[in-house]
Amino acid sequence: MHEPREIKEIIWDADNTIWNWVRYPAKAYPKMAEVIARETGIPYDDVVANMKEYYTLVETMESPWLIQGLEQMGFFKRRARKPVNIDDLRFKAKRVFQHYRDKYFQEYEEVKEIMKKAHENGIRNRILTDAPKIQAIMRVKRAEIEEYITKIHTLKTNEIITELPLEIKRAQDAGKYDIECEVEELDVEKPDTRLEDIIEMLAQSHEQKLLYIQNHTAIFGDSDPKDMGLVRKYGCLGFHAAWEPPKPEEIAIVKQFAPETIMQKNLGIDRQERPNPTHSKAQIIRLESRREIEEVVPPILKIAA
Repeated sequence: MHEPREIKEIIWDADNTIWNWVRYPAKAYPKMAEVIARETGIPYDDVVANMKEYYTLVETMESPWLIQGLEQMGFFKRRARKPVNIDDLRFKAKRVFQHYRDKYFQEYEEVKEIMKKAHENGIRNRILTDAPKIQAIMRVKRAEIEEYITKIHTLKTNEIITELPLEIKRAQDAGKYDIECEVEELDVEKPDTRLEDIIEMLAQSHEQKLLYIQNHTAIFGDSDPKDMGLVRKYGCLGFHAAWEPPKPEEIAIVKQFAPETIMQKNLGIDRQERPNPTHSKAQIIRLESRREIEEVVPPILKIAA
């Protein structure tokens, strides 16, 4: 039996936990490649290979600067068989990506409701995601949950673009990417994240910080080695969101565009290595369906159902 915990902090994974991030990349990335191939005359397979090279270089599949990045790498200059208008190509690729994102991107209302109730009960919601800063911010805004979030912790990327397009600068100046909650970029991905640093509790000693995490923190995520790996490492409470694993055919499509390491980071594809030893106080509750959230989670968090 585990000792009762008074949860004061929930650390939420984002992709595949608060919303899905599998189906729409499997639809959108091939369509972007088709647009690039059609507009430049470059064979589709060459476009796919160079998209993969770019995403490997910047260490994320979620870079918003694909077209500019390919241009900076000299791809269009070397391979294009037609004149390339970069702004026009970027607009067309962006439009097709947004179409499939809007069609297949799904926010989980059951999760949103738990976040809302936790916030109303004085529990701090934090998002700890391996997504880049701008993507994390826009998804939080799109999901309309920023009022429930204390802080978003994102992962730094290795972007090669230094000059932003004029329309992005204008949107930035107009506040499109502003958000009410704090945002912090981290240098390491889960499960190497130092929770005692990101929670910023008032405890002074390392031992006090660890006790606070064990007794007052819950982690909600879909990845066993990454999200639940943090639970095992720190000995806190974990909710394993196991309700919508990626489909093999979707994984196979996305693998054409990114190496395994990037897939693990962006898609939450579990690593195959054995998990770290489990702390004696760790408690992991597996949720097989989203319906279970409303039944299982509120009593444990002591929030109104």
